[in-house]
Amino acid sequence: MFRLPQADPAEEQKRVKAEVRGNFFVFGALCVAIRLAPIVLQKLNTA
Repeated sequence: MFRLPQADPAEEQKRVKAEVRGNFFVFGALCVAIRLAPIVLQKLNTA
């Protein structure tokens, strides 16, 4: 596996935090979409 030269730990930690936060938001959005999908589909079917 190709590895980049190691950045300073503070920079690396900041990058990891941003990545985790991004993944968390995507996960949250996905959960909300899954929860809302049946409700939205039901409303569309009855409309």
